[in-house]
Amino acid sequence: MSEEYLRYGASSRAGGAPQTGRSARSARELRLVLAGMGIPLALMAVGILVAGVLIFGLREDASHLTDSQIQYATAVNAAALTAKAIANDERGFLLSGGDRQFIRQLDDRTISARAAFAVAASEADSRDQRRAVREANEGFEAWIQALHEETAIWEQGDRERAVEISLTSTRAIRKDYEKSLAHAQDLGVDAIQSGRSEVSDLATRSLEIVLGYLVAALAVGVALVAWIVWTLRRRTLEPSQRVANGNRLRRIA
Repeated sequence: MSEEYLRYGASSRAGGAPQTGRSARSARELRLVLAGMGIPLALMAVGILVAGVLIFGLREDASHLTDSQIQYATAVNAAALTAKAIANDERGFLLSGGDRQFIRQLDDRTISARAAFAVAASEADSRDQRRAVREANEGFEAWIQALHEETAIWEQGDRERAVEISLTSTRAIRKDYEKSLAHAQDLGVDAIQSGRSEVSDLATRSLEIVLGYLVAALAVGVALVAWIVWTLRRRTLEPSQRVANGNRLRRIA
């Protein structure tokens, strides 16, 4: 009876295992395969999500640079160019002997310059920029006031005094104003360069983060696949090992 029992045990281990055991083993193997496929895909999806967040952040930074710093610098430059044109109108008025056309142009350009200062003030995003724009705007208004006083003296008939004022006090006010405006322009240029540098640095860091994550995800995927292969191979060899054990027991019996 012992020999029959051993034969039965060996035959059962060799291939007579119940169908439910094979089904359970197949289900476990299927879960391992699905895990081997699903986890790397999940890691890739997370990587794509991280890359998307970083790219969106870069777009936001670039958009902020475009919508703020560039508009600030453009407005300050527009105010500077308009002021130069106003200075030409002043000279044209004096050299032409008091042509009112230059006064009308001066008034129109004054409106344009004030609009440019308003844009620069609204787009300034630092304390230094706001202070520089305010000081430049105050200097501009002082210069415009001096120009109106100068032209009024001319029209009152005191042309020599008007010319003298244009070459002394009015000119000094304009020079002070131009210094403050140049400072505001420098701040705009510095802000653009700094913003571009920050965006470039952020792009480099983002690329490093994505590459690092992908390398880590690849390492995890390779390790997971190796573990699944090892597990499946071990489970495949278990029936053969049981058969060999059964044969040894039969020979002993």
